[in-house]
Order: sequence, then structure tokens, then C-alpha cells
Amino acid sequence: MILDEKKIQCIDYIIEGYTITQVSKLCNCSRQSIYDWLKDDDFKSELDKRTQEMSVAGNKKIVADVDKYINKLKLLALEGKSEKTQIEALTYLLNRIYGTPTSKVADVTGNKDKSENNINLDEELKEFKSIELNKKTK
Repeated sequence: MILDEKKIQCIDYIIEGYTITQVSKLCNCSRQSIYDWLKDDDFKSELDKRTQEMSVAGNKKIVADVDKYINKLKLLALEGKSEKTQIEALTYLLNRIYGTPTSKVADVTGNKDKSENNINLDEELKEFKSIELNKKTK
């Protein structure tokens, strides 16, 4: 499919966040036409390419000012007017560095059979003492 002016305009509106119904009215075409175009490889490819370009451009703008954002967060964390704001900023900064803590407990034993985890410590201790006594008497 060759992308004509109407399809390119449709892509522009979709990227800008308009709904399919809004795009169909703005481009003076049916919603079904747009859904059909969205199934076309050339149309999807152009839409994906333009979406990716927009994402890259946005990320470049954010990265260019990242020092300002970090400094502002640090300022809020240390000198924010409310304690809640300070806590949220500090928590965010720490979570960015160390990761978000979880409350899940991980099973590091690798045992899938949970029945092996039930050990009677008193019995184990008696058995150990018995072995130790036998070694000493020999």
C-alpha cells in the first residue's frame, strides 16, 4: 500500500493521541478504513517508525535535563515544605539506586518438596548428641 496524504495525516493524528473516531472525522474517512489501514504492513511500519522517532526525541529532551530533575528531587528531599514530600522524594531516590524493596520471602533452598522443610529440631539434637557420646566412649 502506498501511503497517500490522507494516510500520513491519519498517522499524525493517531500519534498525537486522537481516537479512531476522532481521526476518521478529521481525515474524512470511515473508521473501518482506518482499521483496515492498521492491518496493512506499510501503514503499521510507518506508524511504528514515527512512534519510535517521537519516543527517541522525547527521551533525548528528558536526558538533556536529567541533572536538573535530580537536583530538584534532591532539593525536595532535603528542603521540601512537607515531611510527606520529603519522604516521597527520598524514597524515590533510594529506590532508583537500590531497587524497590519487596515483602516477598524467597525460597533459596531450591527444594520444591515442602515436606522436607518440616524438621524436628529436638530429634535432630538428640541424634547429634547420641553420635557425639558414642564417639567419646569409643
